[in-house]
Amino acid sequence: MFQGVTTLLERSLRTDARTWPTHVFRLTFLLVTYVCLAQAQEQARWIGAPGLFFFTMVSFVNAFFIAVAGASFFSQAVTEEKEEDTLGLMLLAGISPLGLLVGKSIGRLAQVALLLAVQYPLMRLSVTLGGVLPNQLAAVYVSLLSFTILLSGVGLFVSVVSQRSRDASFLMGVFLMAYWIVPMIAMAYGYHQARIAGDTPWTLAFKEFGSWCIFFRMNTVLSTGFGESILSGQVISNVAGGLLGFALAWTLFPFFATRVPTESTIGVWMRRRRWFTAPRPWSNPFIWKDYYFSFGGVGGIVWRFGLFAGLFVLCAALTTLDRGRVDLEDAAEVATGFLCLGLVIDAAYCVAHAIAGEVRGQTLSTLMMLPHSPARIIYSKLAGALLGWLPGLALLVVVTLLFERTSRNLGDLLDEEVFFWLVANALCGVHLSALLATFVRWGAVAFGLGTQFLSMFLGVIIMETMIRGSEEEFILFVWTPCLVFLMIGLNVLLVARFQKLAEQG
Repeated sequence: MFQGVTTLLERSLRTDARTWPTHVFRLTFLLVTYVCLAQAQEQARWIGAPGLFFFTMVSFVNAFFIAVAGASFFSQAVTEEKEEDTLGLMLLAGISPLGLLVGKSIGRLAQVALLLAVQYPLMRLSVTLGGVLPNQLAAVYVSLLSFTILLSGVGLFVSVVSQRSRDASFLMGVFLMAYWIVPMIAMAYGYHQARIAGDTPWTLAFKEFGSWCIFFRMNTVLSTGFGESILSGQVISNVAGGLLGFALAWTLFPFFATRVPTESTIGVWMRRRRWFTAPRPWSNPFIWKDYYFSFGGVGGIVWRFGLFAGLFVLCAALTTLDRGRVDLEDAAEVATGFLCLGLVIDAAYCVAHAIAGEVRGQTLSTLMMLPHSPARIIYSKLAGALLGWLPGLALLVVVTLLFERTSRNLGDLLDEEVFFWLVANALCGVHLSALLATFVRWGAVAFGLGTQFLSMFLGVIIMETMIRGSEEEFILFVWTPCLVFLMIGLNVLLVARFQKLAEQG
């Protein structure tokens, strides 16, 4: 039953120990901790308990990167073997399904756990700096470890039932959104009912369910006077969810392991409808190809329009529960922020998916033989993929025109120097995701946007620490131009990378 467990686990750990990007990533993780420590030391001049400030920043950065790992790293455990047609060979070699699943999942879980272990000795300084008790330190890291176990189990499950890495990442993203939104709705409903009828068993149950999310649990742990047990409902539920995901993956593995990757049922249904089928090629066939076959064509627009519209409905429901009344102006303000973030993520996904499809299909050498420049081919492909912005942009325009407060806030933002800085960061994140798609098999969007978000976070900390009184001038005349030059450099690297991959065949 356990044949092959030690083989796969040892191979995973050896590969992890001998691969230099893994050690660079751990070193970067440690450097982030040192930057947060420097910011805490600077803030100690104006606020008390610098240890709590330091520990709070590092804890939420950890939770963010574990969530990114869940959307990309954990969800590819089995699908990468399916895409490379090596899963059947591993089974023919005598490795049992349980051994394969344990070997593939425990190795990845150990890699993320080691990232937390690297930080833990340094985080003891937060107790010395003041504001954090040893019980709080242990509670946060136990919560983070349980969250990692949950994502490892659920990621293994979606990796088993999915035929492609793209589908697994999408399902994992849906799970992460539900993991955050459902407890938030439950907690908001519990507090809303408590204000009306007081604390009842039902309202307490809703509040407890809301605390099962790692982000809300950390707010409780990091509050002053925390004295609860380390084994909270969040820890128990997350570990149980991870074990359940592993059990379901093991149970369903025989039914999905040998299935040949095919198009999804929804995709087949859309292909059979006249409105969703691709017409004759346009005058620019590169744009036509990526619009219909990478983005999804009309079906992709319909799906995204429904998704963004559902986001507005969700924001309206949350604001109604929070304020006890329907306020569409507040809902529009909240939805606009999420909509802008969703547009950036969707743009990075469409661009990275269009490029990764050519890399996996080994068609770059054929594309480069066409009588067109590499730059025209690349930017035509990106233009075809970015036609998927139409639903989100249309909804953003509609919301801005219909709601006065949202229109006023966006107008004020356009007059600020930080607007150009935000746009430049978003474009850099999209370009970085496109470039990473030519290097990595999975996680280009997560690592690209995550790296850009991290650079924004660290840059703001460094700017607040070293520059005071002239932040706006620094952002407008130094930081934003540097981001523009970075985008130009990423464009040059992307074209050079395309040509190199084409030469390799």
